[in-house]
Amino acid sequence: SGSPQLVVSPTRLLIEDSDPAATLFAATNPPGELSWRVTTAPSWLQCTPDRGVAGEDISEIVLACDGSGLMPGSHTGHLELISTGGSCSVEIIFNVDAHAIATLTPAALAFDVDTIQATATLANEGTATVEWTLADTADWLTASPAGGYLYPGEQREISVAVDRGGLAAGAYDATITVNSNSETGDLELPVTMAVAAAALLEIDEDDIVVDYFEDSASVTVRNGGNIAMDWTVSTDAGFLSLDTVGGSLEGGAQTQVTATADRT
Repeated sequence: SGSPQLVVSPTRLLIEDSDPAATLFAATNPPGELSWRVTTAPSWLQCTPDRGVAGEDISEIVLACDGSGLMPGSHTGHLELISTGGSCSVEIIFNVDAHAIATLTPAALAFDVDTIQATATLANEGTATVEWTLADTADWLTASPAGGYLYPGEQREISVAVDRGGLAAGAYDATITVNSNSETGDLELPVTMAVAAAALLEIDEDDIVVDYFEDSASVTVRNGGNIAMDWTVSTDAGFLSLDTVGGSLEGGAQTQVTATADRT
């Protein structure tokens, strides 16, 4: 009869990433009892349990393969077990197909009244190239770049900006959708934005330049806010005259101020 020895079955396993789990059976021959544990396994393989006691009843060891970060193809490794009754080796062949798997973080973006820009990260956690494009659902929302490609393991920052110009005070929401060939399907990024009641003075030029052959030049004054804005304009240049001294602009409205030079 002799002392019990550890035996496992099968001694060679072929596992596909479409069904990345398998079962290994451990027992003793001749019948008896001994302790065993896993000493060596590929980095992409997890064994549950990884140690135990084998006896008259057959023990099951569940094997789970993880293809994350592995290139497509066949990956071969060996599972080594030692026991108080000898050692065993199992050859594991893990076939990995090409998979495009896109992820998007964070889960949502929230713009408070003072925030105008934020970023999200699009990553490819698969083994095939991800081809993607962006779409949004609001005129006040822009996201860039508009699309591109991500190779396995790559990631890309998506810049998201909001424009509150002309919008009434309140809360707004929209969705950015990443359309791609990812096996996870299209990804959605909810966006919320708060707009405060405020006036915002905007001028389209920092300087007014009156050319030699011209007597006047204009600048546009705009209220980029959402409530009425009173404004005034003046000059300390004695040779300039302005066609207005100010006025009132509703949210989103604009007007022009013309400066005329007197060269006499």
